[in-house]
Amino acid sequence: MEKFQADFSSQFRMKDLGQMSYFLGIQAQHHLKGLFLSQQQYVEDLLAVAAMSDCASIPTPLPLQPHRVSHQTEFFENPKYFRSLAGKLQYLIVGL
Repeated sequence: MEKFQADFSSQFRMKDLGQMSYFLGIQAQHHLKGLFLSQQQYVEDLLAVAAMSDCASIPTPLPLQPHRVSHQTEFFENPKYFRSLAGKLQYLIVGL
């Protein structure tokens, strides 16, 4: 491993930061038999940003007939916020 790091660092600028614990939204837990990867912290952070940390789960988060929901004709107040949340959800799904 040391030779690999030395060869790699001769080609690229890099630092050895030790064992990974959290990187790009992925938690790494090291065990004797291997490595367990999880996105639990990323999801908890996403729920906090969306102000949904205390929400209860439901089987279907959207109405089955959205055209029958009243008072849903207004656009989002902050579309950048909505796009940001949508992007974070996409990243979460791609990371699975």
